[in-house]
Amino acid sequence: MSCLMMVVPLRHIGTFLLLCALLLDAGTAEAQLLVKEESQIRFSGRLLSLYGAGGAGLYQGEFNGVIGGAHAMAAIGYSVFPELTIALTANVGSLALERSATDVEPELYFYQFREAGDEVYESTIDYTAFDLSAQLNLLPSRYYNLFVSAGAGLTLYRPEDFDGARLRPTADFPASIAIPVGIGAEHFLLRNLSVLVLLRNTFLFSGDFDAFDPEAVAEEYNRSPSREIAIPSSGGDSFLSLSIGLRLFLFESDDFDGDLLGNEEESKLGTNPYDVDTDVDGLTDYEEVRIYTTDPVRADTDDDGLGDYFEITKYGTDPVKPDTDDDRLTDAEEIEVYNTDPRNPDTDEDMLSDYEEVIMYGTNPRNPDTDYDGLDDFAEVKVHNTNPLRPDTDDDGIFDFNEVVTYGTNPRSEDTDNDLLLDYDEIAYYGTNPLNPDTDEDKIPDSEEVFDTRTNPLSQDVAEEYRPVTSRPAQPYYAELVETRPLPGGGVSYLIEPVVSRRLPRPTGNIDSLMAALPRYDSTFTRRPGESSSEAYARYRRMNLQSGSTQRQSTSPRVPLRIDSLKLRQGDMLSFTNITFEFDRDELREEYLPILREAAQLFHNNPGMVVEIRGHTDVDGEDFYNQDLSERRAQTVKEFLTGEGVSSARLRTAGFGEHQPIADSDTEEGRALNRRVEFYVLSLQNRQEGMR
Repeated sequence: MSCLMMVVPLRHIGTFLLLCALLLDAGTAEAQLLVKEESQIRFSGRLLSLYGAGGAGLYQGEFNGVIGGAHAMAAIGYSVFPELTIALTANVGSLALERSATDVEPELYFYQFREAGDEVYESTIDYTAFDLSAQLNLLPSRYYNLFVSAGAGLTLYRPEDFDGARLRPTADFPASIAIPVGIGAEHFLLRNLSVLVLLRNTFLFSGDFDAFDPEAVAEEYNRSPSREIAIPSSGGDSFLSLSIGLRLFLFESDDFDGDLLGNEEESKLGTNPYDVDTDVDGLTDYEEVRIYTTDPVRADTDDDGLGDYFEITKYGTDPVKPDTDDDRLTDAEEIEVYNTDPRNPDTDEDMLSDYEEVIMYGTNPRNPDTDYDGLDDFAEVKVHNTNPLRPDTDDDGIFDFNEVVTYGTNPRSEDTDNDLLLDYDEIAYYGTNPLNPDTDEDKIPDSEEVFDTRTNPLSQDVAEEYRPVTSRPAQPYYAELVETRPLPGGGVSYLIEPVVSRRLPRPTGNIDSLMAALPRYDSTFTRRPGESSSEAYARYRRMNLQSGSTQRQSTSPRVPLRIDSLKLRQGDMLSFTNITFEFDRDELREEYLPILREAAQLFHNNPGMVVEIRGHTDVDGEDFYNQDLSERRAQTVKEFLTGEGVSSARLRTAGFGEHQPIADSDTEEGRALNRRVEFYVLSLQNRQEGMR
């Protein structure tokens, strides 16, 4: 046991440390200055270090500890991180103490130390301790450091007067589990050498460290033939040690974090030599410095809102340039806002840069033809000066592409040749040349031939033909029979569509008289204050083109129909499709009155006919609204027929809303068929005939 103990007089330890301090102070003053200037980061990761120290120990237990015991320490440490060091420590020393009966229960004291008297006498405890502890460095980036430590281990001990005591521990080899806790400070003399001071208190949890365990002694004492005494509590023994020594780092690396950048270079760059990715952007410091030339201490080198890692690995943009393609839109704007290609200044390859499309023209930088009119954005902006956001810049009913490519008209003017006829009317209705105000070169402008002389603007008429037309030929029919369908009750359903002329009335006189007559033809048109006749005409034509419904395309042949010539039977039904009313109105439009007048003639041809007028709507709008609207519109038709001389007793009304469609409501054609008014023949006999 004594071979494990080493007792060194305290004065010898002090002399040794003083000599070391003098030598180091004389030989390392210049090196210490170099340490301060070179780098303030001291603790590197994954390094071994050796400790050697000596000092004094102080016993703390049931008796009085006395300063005077010598203490020596040796340790090997491993720096896991700059802030954390793991150390395996060995301590050896001797603790002085004074035994006295007054310090403990006298009966127990005399029982344990039976040869001791009342006097105070000195004793010692020799110990050897081993522990594994963790050291937390509080100032790892300075050339001086403060740290705290804690660990666990085993302490072997031997009191000087242990053999003279009554009780012995149960183990032949006296030992105790120990928990050392300490604080310390160190100052670097060289980059890899420091002087340290460590104060530790080692707590012992079992055994008879000072040959006096109050509980064990009291239990044994109570077994002897003497009076019993209360068993006292044993508080844990411990000893305090103060060590002063040196710490030497071994095998110091030039690249602490292993990122292929030396510590000295990282110090100049300002990067963390203990972290391979200083700015935590997903790129190592080496990659940023050697490969991509980005800033290793900034996650977004060019401050464009995109991290360096994403610019390199995901988007392929330049991480040191906020606008990779030099189109005046930052990479972040192109990716996160406009969804354009940050590597291509013209994403849709239409010869307009993304910046021009987004900032200047408001066009779609991902679509070369924003308004889908057949002209790409560049042609509209740079060549034809049309609006790239509108397929029909002048609202004349002809797409810009057709005006430029097909007809050669001016896409910015609804009347290219200024002849008071819209380009659309000249092409679609009159067949005249929209580029020539006098198509037939007969010295009479097309507008005069259309509005005033009522001659053919496509041929050179003789002079005597220049006479205004005073009346318009009567329209031969007002309805077309689309199809017939058998009804479940044996009747026939006649599906009828009104024929509505899309041409304006042609009264005598010029365009002024035409505009004066227009409100009687279309009650929805109102002349604006100060608006000329030509301006009013052009505006009306635009409204008519934009709001008018498209003629239904059908593969079945249509037959001109005179409604008053139909031979009806009971159970038959007339379905008038595509009869429209003004929005949210139930008044009949002027253009549908002729077909209803013909229908009124059926009542005169069949004096006993009784009809149920049924209103239907399409699916646009709320159900309850459409139901009410269908009832009101059926009532409107009834009132019109009574105004035409039909007795109200022969008319019933019913509204079915949107619930009885006859065609697909998902198409415009189907919805037009579903917007209908029906005459269902309830009876063809008068009341007297019905009673016979």
